Amino acid sequence: MKKEKNGFIELCRFLFCSVIFLHHSGFVGNSSTHYRFPAGFLAVEFFFLLSGCFAMKHVMEEKKENKIENKMAYSVGYTVAKLKRIFPYAAFGTILAYVWKWYNCAAGTGLKDRFWGIWNLPIELCFLPMTGIMPVDLGNYLNAPLWYLSVMLITLPIIIFMALKAKDLFQSFLVWILPFLINGYLLQKIGSVGTWGQFVGFTYSGVIRGFAELILGCLVYLVAEKIIIWCDQHAEKREFVLAPVLTVVELGGYLFLLYLCTISTNGYVYEAGILWLAAALAISVSGRSLTGYVKGRFFDFLGKISVPIYCMHWPMYQIVKKYAGTLSYSSKVYITFGVCILVSIILVEVIELMQRRYK
Repeated sequence: MKKEKNGFIELCRFLFCSVIFLHHSGFVGNSSTHYRFPAGFLAVEFFFLLSGCFAMKHVMEEKKENKIENKMAYSVGYTVAKLKRIFPYAAFGTILAYVWKWYNCAAGTGLKDRFWGIWNLPIELCFLPMTGIMPVDLGNYLNAPLWYLSVMLITLPIIIFMALKAKDLFQSFLVWILPFLINGYLLQKIGSVGTWGQFVGFTYSGVIRGFAELILGCLVYLVAEKIIIWCDQHAEKREFVLAPVLTVVELGGYLFLLYLCTISTNGYVYEAGILWLAAALAISVSGRSLTGYVKGRFFDFLGKISVPIYCMHWPMYQIVKKYAGTLSYSSKVYITFGVCILVSIILVEVIELMQRRYK
């Protein structure tokens, strides 16, 4: 029997996806007045933490059953399987972006120029831009938000392999110190943990940042397990004392991060927000707060459509911006978000139907 999802986490997927959408729409809007969430990039941390948490959960469950023989093959296989589920939506958004670019080539542009305008399409479809084999700038990287998936492809197999190969070292030390060391390095080197396209050392800052937050996500799962044990040991206090206290800390962490997304301040304040987010997510994953009662198909639906919304919102807003140029910024945002939701529902239904048919 399929385990019921945590509805509150699915709701958070949708909410943080919406924050990223509003952050990016402000950027495309090309005006400081359009930055409703100037630090909305922090919402990406939620998805890094969640991915690391679920990866750690999967590894621990598989290891209990002694199913893992080839650790490196397992690490790569898990990552590929995860990205394979997202690929249809990412491919739709990326192809949409390139078709839009082709369509908007200047009048008189030759076939050769048009070809060179889309030569990066296979690289983006394979989630390879963050390897550095193409320039990471918005003139070449047409579906910019997918840098997140490119980072996952590069870093997640390494993290899973470390968790399997050096379990005690990873769980007792690395998850506790590496995120702080890496983010501290970014803060000292470039003054921010929010950038992703700046070259630092031997790779992009986004790769280093994603590596740190995925490991922090592994810590989130381990802390969530501790919370479960602790609450179960004090079952008599759970309903009337522990659950309300955990809920206040949990919701406070999410609200603090959302507040930080609305302001521009220094990187150290952002780092504090990430730590509060990690604590809040650990409580959510444990299911021992009052939000653990949030369940239902509606919340599952919101979490499900957040993936295609994320994968297509960047090119979709640019299309709406062109054809609804006379409308206000707010109207264009509402239209874009509505179209993204509608297309996402259709995509989810079509892809799930095809998966059931060819399973």
